[in-house]
Amino acid sequence: MLKWSERVRIGSRAEEGYSKARKKLDAGEKVKGVWLVTKPSIPGNLFDIVQSDYLAQKQLYDALPEICGIAGSKEEAVELAAEMVKEILQ
Repeated sequence: MLKWSERVRIGSRAEEGYSKARKKLDAGEKVKGVWLVTKPSIPGNLFDIVQSDYLAQKQLYDALPEICGIAGSKEEAVELAAEMVKEILQ
């Protein structure tokens, strides 16, 4: 099962299908068009942005860091990550 932050940020394009997408992701199913913002897997990074299709690979699924955000596009995932960084710095 994936690790989810207590306060997951949800992008506007992902809001409508969030619950369904999260259930599918937890079950190891593919969810097309969903991007995840996770805690960094490499020291020195701020966040990782991962396309959910990659979770079909068992090794990545098991090694994925805690999920902090879910978005409906890569651009939206970048915006979410930027918002989180701004919050941290304030």
